[in-house]
Amino acid sequence: MTSSNAASLCLPDELLVDLVEGRLSSDVLARAHQHAEGCDPCRTLLAAIARGGLPSRTPTPAPPQVRPDDHTQTLSGAAPAPLPEPPTPPPGPWTPPSEFDEFQLGPLLGRGGMGVVYLAKDTSLDRRVAVKFIASSQPRPRVRALFETEARAIARLQHPNVVTVFRVGTAGGHPYIVYEYVLGRSLSQLQLPLPWRRVLTLGLGLARGLAAAHRQGVLHRDLKPSNALVTDDGVVKLLDFGLAEYFDLSTNAVPSRPNARAGTPRYMAPELFRGEPASPQSDMYSLGVTLYELCTGDVPPGAPARLTDSAPAREAVNPLPLTPDIDPELATLIRHCLATDPAERPGSADLLREALERLEQLHSATPLAAGNPYRGLAPFEAEHRALFFGRDADIRAVIERLRRQPVVLVAGDSGVGKSSLCQAGVLPRVAAGELDAERDMATVTLWPGVRPLQALAAALAPRLEMKEADVVLALTGVDGWLGPALRKAHEGRRGLLIFIDQLEELLTQSEPLQAARFAQLLGELALPSPGVRVLLAVRGDFLTGICTLPGLGEEAERALYILRPLTPAGVREAIVGPARSRGVAFESEELIQTLVASMAHGEGTLPLLQFALAELWERRNPAHSRITRQALEEMGGVAGALSRHADGVLARLNAVEKQAARRLMLHLVTEEGTRIELGEEELLTTKDAAPRTALRALTEGRLLHAHTVGGEARYVIAHDSLIQSWGTLRNWRDRDIGQRAVRQRMELASAEWERLSRAREALWGQRHIDEARPLDPVTLGPRERAFLAASQRALKLQRWWRYLIVLLVALALAAIYGGRYLDARFIDSYVTIARESFASGPERAKEVRARREQALNMFNGRVTGSPVTTLPADLWTQAEARWKQVLESYEKIDRDFDQAAVALQKALHREEGYGRAHQLLAEVLYERMRLAEDFQREELATQLFQQLKSHLDGRAEDIQKYQLDSIPTLDVETKPPGARVELFRYVRDARGALSPEPLAEVGTSPIVGKQLSVGSYLLHVTLPGHAPVDMPVWLSRQGHAKVSFPIPDSVPDGYVYVPPGCFLMGSNDAEPLRSFLRATPLQEKCLDHGFFIAKTEVTFGDWLAYLKSLSQDDKARSIKHILDTPRFSTGGKAVTLRYHPTRGWVFSLYVSSEESLTAREGELIHYPKRERNQTADWRRFPLSGVSPSDLEGYTYWLDNSKELKGARLCSDQEWEFAARGADGRNFPHGKPRLEPDDANFDETYGRVPESFGPDEVGAHPASASPFGLQDMAGSVLEITRPVTGDLGDIVVKGGAWYFDAGSAFTSSRTAGDTNLRDPVTGVRICAPFTQ
Repeated sequence: MTSSNAASLCLPDELLVDLVEGRLSSDVLARAHQHAEGCDPCRTLLAAIARGGLPSRTPTPAPPQVRPDDHTQTLSGAAPAPLPEPPTPPPGPWTPPSEFDEFQLGPLLGRGGMGVVYLAKDTSLDRRVAVKFIASSQPRPRVRALFETEARAIARLQHPNVVTVFRVGTAGGHPYIVYEYVLGRSLSQLQLPLPWRRVLTLGLGLARGLAAAHRQGVLHRDLKPSNALVTDDGVVKLLDFGLAEYFDLSTNAVPSRPNARAGTPRYMAPELFRGEPASPQSDMYSLGVTLYELCTGDVPPGAPARLTDSAPAREAVNPLPLTPDIDPELATLIRHCLATDPAERPGSADLLREALERLEQLHSATPLAAGNPYRGLAPFEAEHRALFFGRDADIRAVIERLRRQPVVLVAGDSGVGKSSLCQAGVLPRVAAGELDAERDMATVTLWPGVRPLQALAAALAPRLEMKEADVVLALTGVDGWLGPALRKAHEGRRGLLIFIDQLEELLTQSEPLQAARFAQLLGELALPSPGVRVLLAVRGDFLTGICTLPGLGEEAERALYILRPLTPAGVREAIVGPARSRGVAFESEELIQTLVASMAHGEGTLPLLQFALAELWERRNPAHSRITRQALEEMGGVAGALSRHADGVLARLNAVEKQAARRLMLHLVTEEGTRIELGEEELLTTKDAAPRTALRALTEGRLLHAHTVGGEARYVIAHDSLIQSWGTLRNWRDRDIGQRAVRQRMELASAEWERLSRAREALWGQRHIDEARPLDPVTLGPRERAFLAASQRALKLQRWWRYLIVLLVALALAAIYGGRYLDARFIDSYVTIARESFASGPERAKEVRARREQALNMFNGRVTGSPVTTLPADLWTQAEARWKQVLESYEKIDRDFDQAAVALQKALHREEGYGRAHQLLAEVLYERMRLAEDFQREELATQLFQQLKSHLDGRAEDIQKYQLDSIPTLDVETKPPGARVELFRYVRDARGALSPEPLAEVGTSPIVGKQLSVGSYLLHVTLPGHAPVDMPVWLSRQGHAKVSFPIPDSVPDGYVYVPPGCFLMGSNDAEPLRSFLRATPLQEKCLDHGFFIAKTEVTFGDWLAYLKSLSQDDKARSIKHILDTPRFSTGGKAVTLRYHPTRGWVFSLYVSSEESLTAREGELIHYPKRERNQTADWRRFPLSGVSPSDLEGYTYWLDNSKELKGARLCSDQEWEFAARGADGRNFPHGKPRLEPDDANFDETYGRVPESFGPDEVGAHPASASPFGLQDMAGSVLEITRPVTGDLGDIVVKGGAWYFDAGSAFTSSRTAGDTNLRDPVTGVRICAPFTQ
């Protein structure tokens, strides 16, 4: 081959493959080098391959002119030498087609040893991509194999620090790989050396990418600066997996292959030169060399230039020289990576990543988010995570929930910080790997808006690699598609967290059909899937409405996480932290406490505080870097800051512009008092300048947020707190409420006008027109505007013809008679509507009452009036189905009653004294009230009672007829009689908590006909020589309660006597929540027997006394070893109680599978992370970890030892009566919610995992039940014996220290197992009372 034709052919692809795989002889390799000396393209190509490594099976002497730093030399004027002849004529070059599949080819980006890379356009997704082809026109099979290996290796890795492969395919028979197109520079193109902080950031990105590769079993084998790129956004990405190999994750072993020594010599680990296979530790070495070079500008001294060197010279260099200005810890990590012995390097890339992350956090400087560190009315987002303080416990708790369940719903009051918690707290940590270290979790965020399905499709289309329109079609038309599609797209190491903010928009903004479909789709995502998680945020006052959406109710209740207001400590951290991060301090602790105290004035004040802090920051003293009290006072304090600012924005507008601002703000508030987002065209309906000026002023004043969607500007009020706390807007809304009533009257009048074929007689007169004059026409619908315009035209015509007196008189007479005629027609039509709606009402009400009793009998295990000993699970299902039908019938009847009442009220509005309408309305209200009482709709029944009473207007005969003057009565009978009876009434305070207030002593038993008002009471009964008795009683309207019970002579120590009596059992919560709690509908239940129940759960001390009493036979020994072995719950918790011959009894509480707290008998358990209750006597802990079967021996021992005759498990109904008393309260102490100090549940110790654990029994007296029982709302779940068998042989009640407040509802029932030994489940003992 001549030099000229060799130059024209250049280096064939097959020769390059042989070169990379180490199959070229030394002679052929020398000739190739000789040719390249005179051929610039080939020299560049060989230099690129040299940087990528020149593997060889046999040592080949290097040409003397090749230097370690560039491998080749160019001699000036030299002609290229002939190329080595390949076995067959080399194929010619290949040019890919300009269009293939969905891609349009662009310019050439680069050429490598085996491939060429082009810029291309993905026409389906309208994005730029990079496409790599095999350069040869006829690639050999081994070339294809290498190419496919690279594609498979990178395709395994979906990580921000690894270049992404979108797809692979073939074009014209040539395989191609489609990569993301990234703008940036390789690390080899950076100006070295770099500052060590920059190296730390880059190294962390490299370690994250390498860790992701290793977790997928992929070795890079050629990690160096030229194979890593830093994007224009500062993100590091690993490139070029052309030499990648797979390894066994369990053994770190790599299959032996001929090219095992492939790589770049200067970056290769010493063991590779000794012929050992590549490993994760060899990749770690390459990373160490890269970091060393970034820090110093050169590779470590003694680095080999070629693979032919038998051993790296750097082995003798120890320690490696690094400049003294490099952080010592970073230098130590780099030296650790460069250890000669692989065993001395970091154990894994993940360990190195964690070490670099800790170092970065230690040296993190001012947060990247510029400007004011306080967010004001705007929520915190991911870039503000370094400024987000005070919610660490909630962040950990939400992430822990996401680990255990596919959907988490964060609910809380407006302004409590739900969006900020998720966006600045949870999402960044999930993306950093805290949710699942084995997965590369991506996050997407969306808001439902008007069209939630389109919003969901836009967010998910890139993840599913589909067109947005196709995703919309699938979401709307294919049931069961979304869940499997997402799970399939996120198998292996990929993961996805979908965050849906402001879920209440499904109720306030979304189209109803889309909202229902969206809710069903969320239900699909609730199926267990390790790769997909959903995080939702909703305002607490919309939670019930969200639960009623189809397919979402039960899942929403299960996923619920209540976000409480910040604790004082959290508020302080939120105040001080952002300023501290910028080197600014508050001038005094007193100022900080003043700001903290401002949060105690009510819920929803957090945005006000954030706004005040943002203003304070702007007013800080820059000379002394201080925030002063004087600045706070000048602002008007926390409460006045927002109002003063908002009023100041309005003050800069003239009168016309202020009116325009008023209209704009009211348009952006829904009738429910929530924000709504509107477009510019919807807000600016005219071309007037005033609305535009007002809109600009409101936006520039930060009262409105603006953003662009599809090229259109859209606006929303900055925060709900403006609606609630800005006095001016509140006054505007109050005045608008009156106008709202006028609009509603106009809607009714216009509808009637339309029904009467637009009769002139149905138009409004002058008085009504005057009332409607202040209305903004934009707030009216087309029909209402037409009606108003017609009414105005009619009045105008009347004024024009006033001079025709006779005609006017005639018209006036006609109007009078016509009005009377129409009035009569209107009244008769309304009464007819009412009669039709009410005609069958009483009979239907009677029927639905009977069906209600049948359904309740099924819930209670009774079929056709006969009790069954065990209720099969399918009978409960039948009961639920029957109850659903009953509720649908009840709601239909109630709607008919309401429709009849509205029609009659309209009739009476026309003619006050219309007797038939008056009497019929009273009957409708009475029947509706009685039905509401029967269905335990207490609030509605009270409202109807007041409405009926007002309607009857004090007429004694009617009040007596409808029994409105009925007074509940109470009879008390005791055995023996003569007991003193004291009466307490439960009254709700301002926060909704029930507390007993003493009434006058009612006398001695028996007591007959004691008149009382409706409500909940507690009787305290005492009789000399007998034990005192507490008896809760519930009195309903028209109720007559009779309590009759024996008084015991004494009660066993540690126990309480519960007399026979009646109570409200079950749940009256929203149906999805009731069904989730597995509770019956709220109903009266009467127990015909009294019983004893323990004040606290059985303790480990009680169990220990039982164990010590046992003999030494085989059965006794087996019982003593029940708690020897830790049995871990799903949360990694366990307890053990072991006997040691020398140490005695030893108790251990496992806070994780690897960490435990241990104490011997007589020693205390110490919780190191708790701030209170840090030490406790474990013998006073509630017993847990034993099964119901294990407890049989314990109850037998109690009975046989005469400590408690008849000792047994409590029934679930006995437990519920003892826990809630008579009035159906949700928690034993009568509060509407559990506060952290009330009981031991997940919030008690800040949801810190190391602080989870039991307290001594009785440590939380605030949650005592009406009978004085302790710990029924927390501590441990309690085993009970079910009265019905729908949940099997065991039912678990109450809450536990590891679970949230939702598990502590007194009505909640959970299936248990007779043989389950659970570390958070214990027992409370009952016994029958016998005289």
